[in-house]
Amino acid sequence: MGKSPAPILTARSLAIVGATERSHWPTNIFANLKKSGFPGPVWPVNPRRDEVWGEKCYPDIEALPEAPELALMIIPAAAVEDVLAKSAAMGVKSAIVYASGIGEGTDPKVIARGESLKAMIAARDIAVCGPNCMGLAAIRERLYLYPHTHISDMAPGPVGLVFQSGGTLSYFVSTATGRGLRFSYTISSGNELDLDLSDYMDFLVADENTHTIVLFIEGIRKPEAFMAAAGRAL
Repeated sequence: MGKSPAPILTARSLAIVGATERSHWPTNIFANLKKSGFPGPVWPVNPRRDEVWGEKCYPDIEALPEAPELALMIIPAAAVEDVLAKSAAMGVKSAIVYASGIGEGTDPKVIARGESLKAMIAARDIAVCGPNCMGLAAIRERLYLYPHTHISDMAPGPVGLVFQSGGTLSYFVSTATGRGLRFSYTISSGNELDLDLSDYMDFLVADENTHTIVLFIEGIRKPEAFMAAAGRAL
């Protein structure tokens, strides 16, 4: 078995790095957390703001009162590695990287950025979802980290989702909830530079509240690990 996504999916405190009212992604995520009743602290981080959404805003992640369990990286691709390294150094155990331009496609600069970030993560004790993803939701934990407002305050159920396409996941959830499906976790995995399909599957197999796993797969990066996870699911 590989690395566990549990530090993300069970996080009880988090920082939104790149907090700003001018972007709907961090704004909607913050609103979804508040609407859904997430019980832990949510710290906005932005060096250009003293206050965001009526909350005190911190200039950088190192200025927070304590290390959050989870850091949401809603920042440009070029800034991710430095901020993620600082986060890991201060004790942050997990992160979601939303930005594209890290490892995908054929641009040598983008590919090199992805390889550098992957090596940095591998050398540190931190679990990372993404990059190039739309986040996730842990329904029972009231942890809604998706930028669409319809993925919030949902009734929990037995179906776990892992989609490599964030837009398809959003549409699936919208359609399926209208037909009565209820979810335990909905995960957009993105480029999977760290946590991959098999890691999320292993977590869902072990979760007593998840009875069905739905996957939307564009590519299997670790075939042996995927087959082993599928075997455990069976």
